[in-house]
Amino acid sequence: MKKKLSDIKSQLNTVEKEHTEKTIGDIEVLFHIYSGRIIQNYQRGLGLFIDSGDGNKIRFYTAEPSGHDALLSMSSGQISALSLSFFLSLNMVYTKMPYILIDDPVQCMDDINIASLSDLLRSEFSERQILLSTHDSKISNYIRYKFKRAGLTQKPLNIQSHYYAKEPVMEK
Repeated sequence: MKKKLSDIKSQLNTVEKEHTEKTIGDIEVLFHIYSGRIIQNYQRGLGLFIDSGDGNKIRFYTAEPSGHDALLSMSSGQISALSLSFFLSLNMVYTKMPYILIDDPVQCMDDINIASLSDLLRSEFSERQILLSTHDSKISNYIRYKFKRAGLTQKPLNIQSHYYAKEPVMEK
C-alpha cells in the first residue's frame, strides 16, 4: 500500500509539473509583454519572465541575472500590476468569455501604472466587456475618458448612490 501511494504521489507530482510548465509556456510571451506594458517604472518597462523551477512554485525574474524572485523587490502597486499581468495573460489565452471582472485593481498603483493598465485594457481587450470597480471617482473618470477617446463604450455605475437611493425614507 505504501509503495502504491508513493507511486501515485510521484505521478501526481509529474502531472503537476507538466501542467505548470505547459501553462507557463502558453502565457509566458503575453505575460512578458503585459508586465512590461503595465509596470512601466520597473526595469524600464522591459517586462518580467516566469520560471517554474522544479514545478512546485512559480518565480518571477528580470532580464538581469539574479537568483532572487522579483516579487521581493517590488512595491505593493507593482505586485498588484504583476498580478494583473498574470491574470490578463491567463484570461487572454484560456478564457472564451466575453467579459472581465476586476475589483479595484488600482488601489495601490501609481499614476503611470494606472495609465498603462488603462491603455492595455482598451487596446488588447477592446472586444470584451470590462467591469472594473474602484473606490476613486477620479480614477474611474480617467479610465472612462481613455476608453471614450478610443471610441469604446463606457458607462459609470455608482453602487452607493443606487443602494442608498432605494432605502426607505422615514417620514415624521
